[in-house]
Amino acid sequence: MLIYTRRRLGQYWNIGRISALKGEVNAVGEVDRYNCTPDWLPDSRHIVYSRGIIPEIGGWAQLWVADGDGKGKRVLYAEEGRHIYGGCVSPDGKYVLFTRSQQDLGEVDNSLTTMAIIRFQDTPIIAGKNEALRKAYPDANNGPILQLSWGWEPHWTYATIDAKKR
Repeated sequence: MLIYTRRRLGQYWNIGRISALKGEVNAVGEVDRYNCTPDWLPDSRHIVYSRGIIPEIGGWAQLWVADGDGKGKRVLYAEEGRHIYGGCVSPDGKYVLFTRSQQDLGEVDNSLTTMAIIRFQDTPIIAGKNEALRKAYPDANNGPILQLSWGWEPHWTYATIDAKKR
C-alpha cells in the first residue's frame, strides 16, 4: 500500500491510499475538508495525518490517526493558534514528532514553524485552554509536550550515528 496527498478524493486535498497490487484507491481523511502530510505508523496499518480546515468555517489543522481504510479516526493533537502538520511516529511507536505553524503552510515562507514531540500513550492532547477544543475532545490530556526548535516536516529513522567516525 502507498499513501499520498491528492486532489479529487473529495472537494479538497485529501489522503489517498492505493493498493500497489490492485490499483484500488480509497480516501483516508474526510472528503469535506483539507487533509495532508500522511505517514505510516510502524505497524503499517495506521496513518498519521493532518486533518485540516473546512474553508467555509476556518479553524486550525490538527494531527489525527486513522486505520489505512479511513476508519477508526481519532485526534492525536490539537492547538488553537497553530496549524499542525507533518506528523510522524517514532520507529518504536511511542512518540509523535510534528510541525507547529502559526500560519497555514500553503506558503512556507515566514511561517514561524517549530517542532514538538508528544508521547503516543498520552494522546489525545489539547494544548492551551481553548473551550471549543476542550468541548469537542473532553477526554483529552493537557500534555506533556516537548517544544523543539525551528523546523518543518521532521522524520524519524532507525539509523544510528557512530561518534567514533565523526
